[in-house]
Amino acid sequence: MKDRQNVKVDRYVPDFRERRRKQTRRRLITYLCILLILLSIIWYFQSELSYVGDVHIFGNERLAEVRIMEEADNFENVSMWSSFDETREAIVDHPVVSMVTIERQWPRSLQVKISEYETSGYIQSEETGDFKPLLENGMILEEEDFRTQNAQGPVIRQMSTHPRIGELAEELHQLDGTVTRRISEIVHEPEIDDEHLTLYMTDGFIVNTVITSFAEYMQPYPAVAVQLNPEEDGILHMRMTPYFESSDEEEEEIELEE
Repeated sequence: MKDRQNVKVDRYVPDFRERRRKQTRRRLITYLCILLILLSIIWYFQSELSYVGDVHIFGNERLAEVRIMEEADNFENVSMWSSFDETREAIVDHPVVSMVTIERQWPRSLQVKISEYETSGYIQSEETGDFKPLLENGMILEEEDFRTQNAQGPVIRQMSTHPRIGELAEELHQLDGTVTRRISEIVHEPEIDDEHLTLYMTDGFIVNTVITSFAEYMQPYPAVAVQLNPEEDGILHMRMTPYFESSDEEEEEIELEE
């Protein structure tokens, strides 16, 4: 009986040793793989492969790409794993830019999306006579701050130094584009009233209104203008209640058609 047990144990000893050897080899291979992965990660972070390679910029209509790259220090020696918070803040600090999003495009590219403030109009400098873009946030851009583009928006005169130019810019931004495009020129006339504005429209009408509630007062302009005789001289007053003042000094109140 004892001899039988010894034979049985001896038969299983080689199998047990083989399993131990296989387990040892598997552990060794696992440790080596982990070590290689760690070494690869260390090498990756220390090599140029972890740095930004290509930068693709979208949405910049006014601000040239070269200015964006200058603001962001050209993204040189910047890791793809960076937060880009400082870069984003540097670009947003430019007066043209309202928002910036930076997205990683692996393995080495960045996608920079620029949102810019819209141009409310072009204001004429009272000192030089030059026309400069007026943004919706009230900023007046100098030539070096933007690249050339097709002028869109009314010309604004005699308001380049007025403290409420920002308010007018915001009102123009709120006004529907179909109305804004019909305004050719806005002239501030402080000798009449500090808020008084005279508008020269593309359809030939002359409009008087004010800075306060400018967008609200001008919004119904298309419905009012269609009721006027384009051959009759006079001034259209766009206030709470629009009315037309003809050259013969007769005033005609205009009812808005629903």
